[in-house]
Amino acid sequence: MHKMAEAGEDADDPMIVGVSVVSETSCRSHVTLGCVVLKKSQKNESLASLRCQIDAQIRSTPSEYTFVTSHRWPVERCQESSLQLQHILTPEGAVCISKKYAKPKIGIKAKTGMALGFVFTDYTSRLSSLRQVINQELAFFCGIPNTYMFLDPNGWPVSKSLESDWSVLDVVGDGCVVVCADVITMEIVENQNGIDRFPTLEPPRKIRRLRQLSFRTTKDTDRQSSVDVTEVTDTSPDTKQLLISYVRAEAADHALKLKEELSVLGFSVYLDVHEIKSGVDWQDSLNDAVSNCEVFVPLVTPRYGETQWTNREVKLADVLGKYILPVNFLATWPPRCLAIQFATTQYICWKSPAQIQTELELGKGSQATDIRVWDRRCIEKTAGQIGERLEQLRQGVMNRVPSLSRRKTLMKTFAGKLPEGVLSMDESVNGEKALVVICVHPAQTAFGEDLRQLLEGAGLGVWCTATGERDTAGSESDTLPLSQDNIGSQELNNNLLTLSPSNQTFQEFADRAAVVIVILSEAFSRSRTCQQQVFYCEHRKRVIPVKFEEFRMPGWMSMLIGTNSFEDVQQVNYRQTLLTRVQRCTDPSSCNTLREEFDEVRLTRTVNHIKGRVGRTSCVYISGSTKFYNTITEAVCGSIGSELAQLPNITMATGGFFGVGETVSRTFYEENQKLWKKNSVWHVLPERDGQDRSQQANQNPDLTFSVVPFGKTIFCGDSVRERESIVARTFDVCILIEGGPGAAHEAEQFVWNDHVVIPVRCTGGAAGGKFNIPDKIFEIPQGVSEYDWKVLAQSDVSPREIGQSVSRIVQALFDKMSTEDLASRQDTPTKVTSVTPTVSPSKTPSPVRAAGKPNLTTMKTVLLG
Repeated sequence: MHKMAEAGEDADDPMIVGVSVVSETSCRSHVTLGCVVLKKSQKNESLASLRCQIDAQIRSTPSEYTFVTSHRWPVERCQESSLQLQHILTPEGAVCISKKYAKPKIGIKAKTGMALGFVFTDYTSRLSSLRQVINQELAFFCGIPNTYMFLDPNGWPVSKSLESDWSVLDVVGDGCVVVCADVITMEIVENQNGIDRFPTLEPPRKIRRLRQLSFRTTKDTDRQSSVDVTEVTDTSPDTKQLLISYVRAEAADHALKLKEELSVLGFSVYLDVHEIKSGVDWQDSLNDAVSNCEVFVPLVTPRYGETQWTNREVKLADVLGKYILPVNFLATWPPRCLAIQFATTQYICWKSPAQIQTELELGKGSQATDIRVWDRRCIEKTAGQIGERLEQLRQGVMNRVPSLSRRKTLMKTFAGKLPEGVLSMDESVNGEKALVVICVHPAQTAFGEDLRQLLEGAGLGVWCTATGERDTAGSESDTLPLSQDNIGSQELNNNLLTLSPSNQTFQEFADRAAVVIVILSEAFSRSRTCQQQVFYCEHRKRVIPVKFEEFRMPGWMSMLIGTNSFEDVQQVNYRQTLLTRVQRCTDPSSCNTLREEFDEVRLTRTVNHIKGRVGRTSCVYISGSTKFYNTITEAVCGSIGSELAQLPNITMATGGFFGVGETVSRTFYEENQKLWKKNSVWHVLPERDGQDRSQQANQNPDLTFSVVPFGKTIFCGDSVRERESIVARTFDVCILIEGGPGAAHEAEQFVWNDHVVIPVRCTGGAAGGKFNIPDKIFEIPQGVSEYDWKVLAQSDVSPREIGQSVSRIVQALFDKMSTEDLASRQDTPTKVTSVTPTVSPSKTPSPVRAAGKPNLTTMKTVLLG
């Protein structure tokens, strides 16, 4: 910035003055908007004149703002005519402005310093009014209303009886109001209602109850051990004998029916929709349930293990040595992504081969093998077999046969206590060096060997998968090993298939490894063996991805590995940075970063915030192209928006971009206005993005995004990619229309989070199957009319027909979710007499709980993340 001209210089010479927006609490935190060019003769003009120059020359200036002096004093509009530029000019030659709101913006913090959010209210407002605003705007942060107290600037609590006399000005400090938990009130409420745990503003200490947890692992079935850990906070549900794990989109009905039959047999069964009530921490509850169950029962449908929830859930059960008894709905075994983990695991067939053959002979055709239809007789048989296995396990007649003899490796947790037979990564096996596994495709064997020499030169033990490995992409046989249907326990233990030598070796070394380096390449992304190795290591081990070459990363890889922590071979100093990173992970004296955990907590909190703002209505998310490429797309978008507006209690969300999202939501918004409905459109945009996306959305020069002119806009996430992860966790249903690589990735995120994608296939693009979109999105969801699903793929039908079919599909999905939610509220599971219920387009869906399971972030206290 140039300083003002000295006296005597030409008054017509230009003078450059910078313009910055400062934060509400600190002049050091600012955003530079640009600069204005003035004549030196204008330095004595009023601030009112300067405002006109700023508004004319800088497009990104806020619509309402105030000038701020170098001491952070705001200048009112009535004072601008009497003050000049030189009165507020900083030594750097800039002027500072602050965004002006209708009411002061006041931050709300907990006593611990944790930021809870902010509200808008007058400084002269009473504290009782401020409490009402907080309870309305920040209820999802503060828990139960009226269980907190305000603190004055001295840290003294303000009695609630004084709140009608005190103003906000009496307690605000540095733009924030501090609140703390009202311990006395909370204790009274707990005693009256018999509540064991009550939400507070301070984050509670959560130490897992391990009194009944056995760390006998899948690799050490003969070792009997237990953990004696002091219970600090008991947040666990009652111990259940069986835990059913499933993909909601494929097996929700099956899980309900199976639990019902098992309950009739007298077994206690943990099913998430019945056990996890509103307000209870999903992550802690499920972690404790897996830790304390006797038998872990996964319903292995095609997508089991290929969603984030089930993938990590079954890994936790495996690491903790739980007896895993899958119910197999597949035609092949083991499941593709869990091939290494499940290779030697016996299963129970959902239907015996003999019964399938009988049904085929009776003319049932495709229904005999349709996994969406599971009749009562088969369920009863499956429940009986599970019961037999549980009894044999209790009597010691049957043990889980180990796939390997290696011990599992766990992080040292629980105040430094680990059970006997379970290794911490701080320990070594028989004095071995810290082991690094290099996971590389045979096509990059030379690079893997070069990397091995680098790491061995640093004193590390290294094992590389390329040595003696073969690529089995697309070449594995689909032979189905023996199931547990008609064989005794002794025969069962003697007839297990063993792991292939390569997979067995990989599993052995991976279990021992302190860190796994994954060399990412085009060949690697196409290899089924490499994919299985990544699935096995994700969330189980610390993984360092190394990008070997430029290629389009498939969805499964980006979601398992992430996209923000690569070591790029093309970077000049990649060898040194990689070596430093590996040494940090393998050095027992180093403290590994908690960045992943902090990011996960931030994302989870963001998801909860959006759900709190949108409410409990049924919300559908719109994804697709930012420009129209198909001639029918725009008309289809208008029809879908119009038809969805006719459904009661439906809310719409978009990514705030042009094209499909804007057209569908605007039509939906305008139709709602005609019907005198309240606003039901939300746009979720990131705070900013490093790329220029001005052709896709209203992006400002500083790469931030502007508010969408209709509906309500929520800003969250640091990039478009992070926004995609957030919305995929938040919303149950996504409608995909056209779409490029970005929309394809967004759809993959919805599938990964066990949510439903409705592809309007006739519009082409990602919705038509391009850009490596997962085939799973084209499978008809349970409860949806087959006719309506087929209409979406027909290009010869009218846009109105497509819109009506989409509307009926959305109605059916939310009706089904509402039915499941109603069943989950009852003590005994409700019998479901029909797998595909009849759907009436005019039926009103009930409010549904937010579907989708959160990430098991707290599992990282057990697994190597």
